[in-house]
Amino acid sequence: MRDEGNPGAAIVYAGLLCGVLDGLAAMALTLALGGTVVRTFQGIARGLLGNYSYAYGGVTVFVGVVLHFLIAFGAAATYYIASRYLPVMRRRALLCGVLFGIAVHLFMQFVVIPLSQIGPHPIVW
Repeated sequence: MRDEGNPGAAIVYAGLLCGVLDGLAAMALTLALGGTVVRTFQGIARGLLGNYSYAYGGVTVFVGVVLHFLIAFGAAATYYIASRYLPVMRRRALLCGVLFGIAVHLFMQFVVIPLSQIGPHPIVW
C-alpha cells in the first residue's frame, strides 16, 4: 500500500464533518417535530446515563455532544481502517460513504441503542 497522507488528520476531519452535519440534521429534525436542541443532546446522553440525563441540564447536553462526536470519530476511523483493506472504498468513496452511513445508522438503531440505557424501542418507519 502506498502512503496516502496523514491517517490521523483524515480521521479527525472526517469525524468533525460527520459530527457537525449529523448534529445539524438531528437538530433540524428535532426542531421540525417540535422538540428542542437541548433535548436532542440530552437524548444522546440518555444512552449512557438513562433518564437521569434529563435532570442535569447543560452538563448532560455537554455529555451528549461529546458522545455524539465520539461516535462520529469512531465511524470515521472504522471507515478509514476498512478502506485500507477494501480499495473500492477509496475508488468509489461517495457511493461507499453513503452505504457506510446507512450501515452505521442501522447499527446504531438495532444494536447500540437497544443495548444502551435507552433500551429497545418500537421502530417508526
